[in-house]
Order: sequence, then structure tokens, then C-alpha cells
Amino acid sequence: MLTASGFVLVNPLHAAVPVERQENCPYSPVSRLFRSPLYLSIADVPGAAAADLSDLASAATELNDGPWLDRDRTWQLKRVALERIYAMRVDMDRFAAWQNRQPSDLHRFAIWCAISERFGPSTIEWPAELRSFDAIGGVARSRHLRDACEPTDDTHG
Repeated sequence: MLTASGFVLVNPLHAAVPVERQENCPYSPVSRLFRSPLYLSIADVPGAAAADLSDLASAATELNDGPWLDRDRTWQLKRVALERIYAMRVDMDRFAAWQNRQPSDLHRFAIWCAISERFGPSTIEWPAELRSFDAIGGVARSRHLRDACEPTDDTHG
């Protein structure tokens, strides 16, 4: 038997800015096209079995025992896990083929994420040539972007 309700609660799955300090309010997404990487199941990421993630798994288990969702620590652990998995270079041909099948919007979002990690979430802090959305697509393969993102690696694709 169904009863009437006054509201429906939904858990937002949309992507936040992928920076060290996560937005505590998940109702302020930067993208409604892509999900937050906080929802990734690291064990299900191709190549995860090849990487040593045991220390991260135990830290994540400790987080699950806490009373609150620590988005910052969760993202920190997941980011380190993704970097370790990517560093294993397992099945890179398959990964490249997957990248090539993705829509250009995902590619642009990945570039935006890499720039945000390097220069911060506020576009005011970015180099002038990267501040417009059109510029993000135009600099995808530029030397400036590679230099800007080099310290973080190619995690975003």
C-alpha cells in the first residue's frame, strides 16, 4: 500500500570540484553530466588488482566507522588509489580505446578538472588563457596545459 509523502530525498551524485578540500554541500555540483568520483568503487576500477592498495583500504575502513562522511579524506584516499592504479599501466591500450570513445564533453571536463587541481577551483586564479570554457577545449593538447598539469600526472585522462 502506498502512502502520500511531502517530499522525495535524493542523494546527489553529480561531480564536485576535484580539489583537496571537497565541497561539503553535495547540492552544489560543478557538473550535472558526470558523477562525483567519490562514488567510484576502487575495487572495480580496471587494474586495481595489480596495485598495492592495502594501506588505503584499511584507512578507508576506519573512515566507514566514523559518524560523519569525511569527503576530504575520502577523496584523498581515492585519488591516491587511482594514481597508484594508473601508475601500474595495466591494459593501457584498452584505456586509450575507452578514452577515444568518450564524448568531447567528458574530455573537456577532464581538462577542467586537471586545471582546477593545478590552479584551484576559482577560474580567477587560472592563467588568463585558460579562463573561458572555449579555451579549455582549445588548449587540450597545448604545451601550456601539459606544463600546467605535469605535477599532478595524467589521472584525469
